[in-house]
Amino acid sequence: MASGDTIYLRPDGRALTSRLRAILLPLTGSLLVVIAIGSVDRWIVEPAFARLQHAQAIEDLQRAAGALRGELRQLGGTLADWSNWDDTYRFAADGNADYIQNNFSNWPMLESGTRINLCLVLSARGQVVYRGGHVAERGGELIPEQFAGDRVSGIEWLRPVWAEGRSIAGLLDTEAGFYFVSAGSILTTEGTGPSRGGLLMARRLSTALLHELAERVQVDFMLFAQGDSRLSPAEQGLWQRLQPGQPWIDPDRADPDFVYDLMTDLDGRPAFLLRAPIRQDISQVARQTSDTLIGTLGLSAITLFLLIAWINRRNPYGASGASVAHAWAGATLVVVIGLALTLGIFSELQRLSSHPFDAAWILVAGSLVTGLCALYLYSLLAQQIRAEALIASRTAELAERESRLRGIVSHAPIAIGVFELQSDDALILIEANAAVDHILQRPCSQRLGISLEELLPAVTATERPRIYRQLARHGGTHHWEAVAYRDEIVSRDYEITAFQSAPNTVTAMLTDITERRQAQRTLEQRDRLLQATAAALAELLSDPAFDCAIQSALEILGRAVGADRAYVFQNRQHARTGRRQAEWLNAWRAPPLDSSPPDPSLRVLDYEPVFAGWWERLSAGHSIAGSLGELPAPVVAFLAPQGINSLLILPILVQGQFWGVIGFADCGIGRAWTTAEDSVLRAVASALGSTYIRHQAESRQRLASAVFESVSESLIVTDAERRIVAVNRAFTEITGYEEAEVLGLDPRLLKSGHHPDSFYKAVWDCLASQGRWQGEFINRCKDGGLSVVLSTLTEVRDESGKLTHYVGTANDITSQKEAEQRIEHLAYFDPLTDLPNRALLTQRAEQALSLATRNRRSVALLFMDLDAFKDVNDSLGHSAGDQLLIQATRRLAAFVRESDTLCRLGGDEFVLLLPETEQTGAEEVAHKVLRAFRAPFLLAPHELSVTLSIGIALAPQDATTIGDLLKNADTALYQAKGGGRNTVVFFNQDMNRAAVERLTLSGELRVALAAGQLRAHYQPKVNLADGRLLGAEALVRWEHPSRGLLPPGAFIPVAESSHLIVEIGDWMLSEVCRQLVAWRQAGYPPVPVAVNLAAKHFRSPNLTQQIADLLATHDLPAQWLALELTESTLLDSEATTMETLTSLQTLGIRLAIDDFGTGYSSLSYLRDLPIDALKIDRRFVQELESRADDRVFVSTIIALGHALGLAVIAEGVETEEQRAILREQGCDQAQGFFFARPLCPERFAHDWLVDSGMTETHAVRTEASGLK
Repeated sequence: MASGDTIYLRPDGRALTSRLRAILLPLTGSLLVVIAIGSVDRWIVEPAFARLQHAQAIEDLQRAAGALRGELRQLGGTLADWSNWDDTYRFAADGNADYIQNNFSNWPMLESGTRINLCLVLSARGQVVYRGGHVAERGGELIPEQFAGDRVSGIEWLRPVWAEGRSIAGLLDTEAGFYFVSAGSILTTEGTGPSRGGLLMARRLSTALLHELAERVQVDFMLFAQGDSRLSPAEQGLWQRLQPGQPWIDPDRADPDFVYDLMTDLDGRPAFLLRAPIRQDISQVARQTSDTLIGTLGLSAITLFLLIAWINRRNPYGASGASVAHAWAGATLVVVIGLALTLGIFSELQRLSSHPFDAAWILVAGSLVTGLCALYLYSLLAQQIRAEALIASRTAELAERESRLRGIVSHAPIAIGVFELQSDDALILIEANAAVDHILQRPCSQRLGISLEELLPAVTATERPRIYRQLARHGGTHHWEAVAYRDEIVSRDYEITAFQSAPNTVTAMLTDITERRQAQRTLEQRDRLLQATAAALAELLSDPAFDCAIQSALEILGRAVGADRAYVFQNRQHARTGRRQAEWLNAWRAPPLDSSPPDPSLRVLDYEPVFAGWWERLSAGHSIAGSLGELPAPVVAFLAPQGINSLLILPILVQGQFWGVIGFADCGIGRAWTTAEDSVLRAVASALGSTYIRHQAESRQRLASAVFESVSESLIVTDAERRIVAVNRAFTEITGYEEAEVLGLDPRLLKSGHHPDSFYKAVWDCLASQGRWQGEFINRCKDGGLSVVLSTLTEVRDESGKLTHYVGTANDITSQKEAEQRIEHLAYFDPLTDLPNRALLTQRAEQALSLATRNRRSVALLFMDLDAFKDVNDSLGHSAGDQLLIQATRRLAAFVRESDTLCRLGGDEFVLLLPETEQTGAEEVAHKVLRAFRAPFLLAPHELSVTLSIGIALAPQDATTIGDLLKNADTALYQAKGGGRNTVVFFNQDMNRAAVERLTLSGELRVALAAGQLRAHYQPKVNLADGRLLGAEALVRWEHPSRGLLPPGAFIPVAESSHLIVEIGDWMLSEVCRQLVAWRQAGYPPVPVAVNLAAKHFRSPNLTQQIADLLATHDLPAQWLALELTESTLLDSEATTMETLTSLQTLGIRLAIDDFGTGYSSLSYLRDLPIDALKIDRRFVQELESRADDRVFVSTIIALGHALGLAVIAEGVETEEQRAILREQGCDQAQGFFFARPLCPERFAHDWLVDSGMTETHAVRTEASGLK
């Protein structure tokens, strides 16, 4: 063995020379790399290229199919241009020869311009109206045999075109070749019908066109029909094997030549085979690339491993530093070569691939292999560095820990000394910290090496040296306290701990406990003071009399602290100047002095200027203490004449607020007030505050008890378990139960059975979540009667938040509810038939629509109208008409289920709402109704035959809201009336012309607003008692350019549905203010004018400010402007609406409810809302003469308005009889045609504002007495 060779010993003891190792290592590594590369190429690279080649072939086939479909779409576009053409539409009907002459006389030109080879025009019955065809490459006219007959009705795939108006497109195989065929129905240019037949156009797939399509998509594809001789037997069998739209490549062949797909004909049957070649260049390039890469990677691997072996040969593993450097070099070389090869392979594959990410796996695999090789080499360096770093870290950590411990011991406030027991039994100090210097009063250099007895001679006579020696020999720990002497004077107290820290070594630690001992003595003094004042605090907290409690506490405390005087002052502010003052409340003086009130001049003391700064200090919770010489000069000047030499003042805080002071004074020699006295007396001051709070609470309790018994509302209090603990006198008056009868019982004894269990559960859930519930109960009284109460239930919790009681208040609203129910019935039911009216129908319809939407069912609405009802009224009178309506109601009610709603809208109009009913069910009910009306009606002495017309609309098919549903059903009813009556008509969208007209009207209305076409007319309001003018109502008119002056009924509904109603309202407000200013400038007396605003106006939070700005701009007082709102506005429970109404009243604007009686207004709204007047709807006024129930209803409204303190105004008064009835019933005001029609501003001013010698009806009343 050569001397230069390095020997490595294996675990089995055999030696392997480095030279042999350098040879085997690269050879083995190279062989493994080549095997790995070959495996990757065989099992990963080649299959990947095969998949790439197949994907490219399928993409080529799809592009070919797309080219055929594109040609078919182009033909469809040409067909659409011809079939949706008025000329073709007329030709299909009349067969005009000019159409043929103009369009089909020159087929060669038509073929070259449109590439159409066949055209067929069919009538609506399938007859051929025109047929023509031309193929230039076949010599001229050419029509396939399928289209040669006079009728083409035998062609099944063409029947949907002329019979059903459908469109078709696809490929067709004929004896003349393949044709692209597209056919569709003949319509007008606008695409409307009805269809007048069908138009078919075809384009022949010639060889030239096929080559053109192949050139366009760069795919040499072919299209074959079944049985084509050019196909091999295997290809002939593909019709039974393939499915259309699923490309297929033969999986049994290693290198298939073609990809196939089936295409369907016009009947939807597989009829054509589409074939495209598979490109072979991808697999060839893949094989060449793989061979090149295997050779390149093999050579690179051999070179790499030889280089590593050479490095290992020159640097033995024993040289640590060199091994680390070589490992880094080898790892870097591996990374460079590996990444270079990886990028080369990736770039080559990406160049050959059609998809940019197909070769991405090469980057991942190459980077992974390269990284693993580099990590293997680098691990040699990492292990060595980690080991060295760990050793260095542990060494530094131990050094730092030792240094930190030495620093802690050196600077610790505890004195630490270490004594070593010598062989001669001497205890020598061998180590000590700086704290020992302070005890021994000598530096470190003078104390080490000295024995315990020499250091501390005073301990010689104690047990301490013996204890130290015993601990040094035998171990253990000992604790004790001792006094350290310095020059034979007691200076400090220490706590000593001694223990064995090493054999024959004892460590002693001394802790200075002087301050702790002093604190203990202070606490003992404090305890004695607390015991002395405990009796005073007990007296203060137990005596119910506030003044007596303070007097007793001051005496006990004054004696306990040895004071001569004790005071309590309460803070106050001067009523006029606001100065801060302290008012004498109580005092104690040591005998022989008395405790009578001081001199009057001392009863009230100003904080400023004598006691300057005391308020700020005391209110911050600080005390003021000191002898006379320590206090400011103004204070000394005040106290000295009273013989006071020292003073302690403490603040009394009540719930955190500076309430007053408690003070102690000493008249003897000056004394110092200790902190213990200060802190203990603070507790007394706090107790004084608590006593004051308790006294106030007891006063409030007494007041609450008095109020509890005197209020008119019923009050009931229960504990947390809902047992009654108290009731008041009002509870007894309402329920009949005495307090003794209900104490300890559950309030459920009042349960009437009118509320379900879920109602009570909701009440308690609300109380648990919100702490309060308000609502109505129906209770059963002791005598068995029922009472309705408006109740409020509230939780009561203590300071910790724990529930302690429930409190319930209740107002008996039984009478109010009965009145509301009567009015509500009038508001929701028709007075004649007692059927629901429109308002109730709307509510039930909304519920039915919501339920139908959730259950995906339909809702049917039958709009019914009696035929010739007007004739009955005109011939037999209104009484007979009413009887007819009542009998008709009975017949209709026979078909009403429990879930249905039969409603009378007015006149002879009825509505039947059928929830969850489809069209067939609605039609069946409608025909039952018609059959029921076949029987004559007996109106003694007459027998009448009256029929019925019915219009039906369904939701959600025809509408989704009740408004639209009623509108559409009314439209269908109109059609039924026009169609002969006594019939049923379902709504359809062709009936919707009225909606188009409304839309047109909406657009014109927007133009009218911008063009200034709106006008304001004014109708006077007069006092029915004396005929005087009280005001006017502004009514909008539209001066239409073509239709003339339109009343509001012609366009206001459109404005409400198109959201223009707010803009019209804004215009009316501005116009009325402008007109009022114009009348004032013309010298006319002021007259209040009312403007009717929609509910949307009152939802705006800016309405009040808008009106205030208008009034300010025109310099108008608020009483000149009034607003009218509908009952629907009152139903708007939004907070914004309520706040707006209140702010308008505050501004001075009068408010009136318009059309009262047609909607719903609860008494609570009428009572609580800031309204001033009710306006009776004209429908009730117009039938006052003929209908007694209307007179009763109007009388009820007048009585209700007067009971609520509201003025009542009647609308639509047209006759003297109506005016007389209203005046007799006590109505305040009226307006209508009887007095005057709405007038333009000039005519109104001339007729009503100018004194022209007319009757007193035209006298102007300047204040709005009707709008209170």
